[in-house]
Amino acid sequence: MKAPHDAEALWAGLANGDVTYVGSDHSPFNRDVKLEAKTFDKLYVGIGGTETLLPLLFSEGVSKGRISLERFAAVTSERAAEIFQLPGKGGIRPGNDADLVIIDPNREVTLSQRMLHSACDYTAFEGKQLRGYPVMTISRGEVVMRDGEFVGRTGRGQYLARVTAATAGVAP
Repeated sequence: MKAPHDAEALWAGLANGDVTYVGSDHSPFNRDVKLEAKTFDKLYVGIGGTETLLPLLFSEGVSKGRISLERFAAVTSERAAEIFQLPGKGGIRPGNDADLVIIDPNREVTLSQRMLHSACDYTAFEGKQLRGYPVMTISRGEVVMRDGEFVGRTGRGQYLARVTAATAGVAP
């Protein structure tokens, strides 16, 4: 288990730019699957984290004054688009896709497995009080989530190939 000073060092790194990206390993296996492993090579490490990443980082970071809203956007969106070489993603600019998450900074939520959309039977953050929570997700200009419920069209997702030096026609 990490000590409190470890967490504070991570917050400092996020605030000052030493930590440039925040993501989730998202390993949403049920407790029984995780607990049945008898040897190290059979472990399913990690926890479900895709749905809780943004609200936890917003609540603990932005709402508590540890990081700015601009830094939040940089480490969750801008840097991810750069790292994974995703054209048209990562920022609000002419020509980019209209992909946005709208967060109500005053919405207070108590996290629970019941409210999440993963098939996983637990969350490591059960009972965690949050201030600031996503209320809408817009994908390519279309609302796909509103107030915690999927309202998009099934199958509207698109594969987005990375732009690499080879695909961009740039010599190595």
